[in-house]
Amino acid sequence: MEKRHNRDFSRVFTTVMVAVLTVILIASGFAMDAEKAFAASAKVSLSGGGTVEKGESLTITLKYSGATFGSATARVTYDSSILEYSSCSGAEANGGGGTVILTMANGSGVESLSCKLKFKAKKSGSTSVSVSTTDVYNIDMEELSAGSASTTVTVKSTADKASTNADLSAMRVSSGTLSPSFSPSVTSYKVKVPNSVTTCTISADKADSKSSVSVTGSPNLKVGENVRKVTVTAESGKTKTYTITITREAAEGSSSGGGQSGETGQNSGSSDAQPPENQPIETEIGGTAYIVCEDFEKVEIPETFHEDAAAYNDKQIPVIRSTEGNLVLALLKPAESSGEDAENEAAWYFYNEKSNKFTAKHSMTVDEIFAYGKSMSDNAASMAGGTDLSEGGEKQNSAGLDADKMMYLIFGGTLALLLIAVIVLQIGIMKGRKR
Repeated sequence: MEKRHNRDFSRVFTTVMVAVLTVILIASGFAMDAEKAFAASAKVSLSGGGTVEKGESLTITLKYSGATFGSATARVTYDSSILEYSSCSGAEANGGGGTVILTMANGSGVESLSCKLKFKAKKSGSTSVSVSTTDVYNIDMEELSAGSASTTVTVKSTADKASTNADLSAMRVSSGTLSPSFSPSVTSYKVKVPNSVTTCTISADKADSKSSVSVTGSPNLKVGENVRKVTVTAESGKTKTYTITITREAAEGSSSGGGQSGETGQNSGSSDAQPPENQPIETEIGGTAYIVCEDFEKVEIPETFHEDAAAYNDKQIPVIRSTEGNLVLALLKPAESSGEDAENEAAWYFYNEKSNKFTAKHSMTVDEIFAYGKSMSDNAASMAGGTDLSEGGEKQNSAGLDADKMMYLIFGGTLALLLIAVIVLQIGIMKGRKR
């Protein structure tokens, strides 16, 4: 009986001691974890964000504080399309393209570790520059805990705003001299030409490649004053108009209307009498009579074309001419229409200067097709703000044209037909009236 009692006591005692030791061990472990959690921590921060101008440099400062530090390793991330990493001071840095790895160390123990990263603003936009800590140690080489931090950088560019430049850089006339001499700030000019000059064209160069230029008024000159206007439209929509008044002198010996009636009648019946000036020029296409329009003010000029004059029999007619491809277009309206109906029915027609004929279709050589196609692509790149081809671009362009010509030979002219269709379609679209 006594032996049994002793065994029971021993079992109870052992169980109690195991429970006590377990509690002690758990409490000791919790105390160690608590000490590590509350004592072994550091603070990390990033500063230097904000708003900068495109092309400017900016500095981001990374700092660890709250302990006596020995070393730290961190990863900094950013949007490489907006910012470009340049350099770092105060740390060993490696990387770029969106990530920079930093290593900072101090064997003497300091109350903070810091470094400065320098970036360049590449383009407009906003990006978050963030840091995450890989590891950080105090002077006793005990590992510390540190969180993450971030700052925001916004890049702005005044160049991204639409240009308001509506100036010309130069302006010339084919006959006579501008008075006064051209200046971008002067908008009114006079030109005097002798009676023998029947046509005067105007060439205008825009000061800003993003602006557009239109010329109104007929290049054909009547005796007396002829007003031409050059309007420049800036990218922002701002406009500036230059006015050129061209005065064509009267023929020598012509009557001014102040003579006696008998003399006037005699002169009007003589063989030297001149026909009225600027009579409408008529032509016929497919059995329908058309009149050549001399004013392009109410129509859009197709891209890659500019105003010019062309010979038609013994007269000069206003036309538009392509920069490449030697295409010439004239604006015709039905002769039987009048007023607003005639203006609405006016359309572009191809004009052959050698045969003096107008047609709705035009045959082109392969070289002309590719020359025009190149001018269209160059113009599209310019309108989109594109740049010239990269180094060696001219050779690359020539190779591209050779490849296209090879396609033309392989596909039996299909590509050429498609390009002609594109040309006709573009001209058709640009027929729309200005609003």
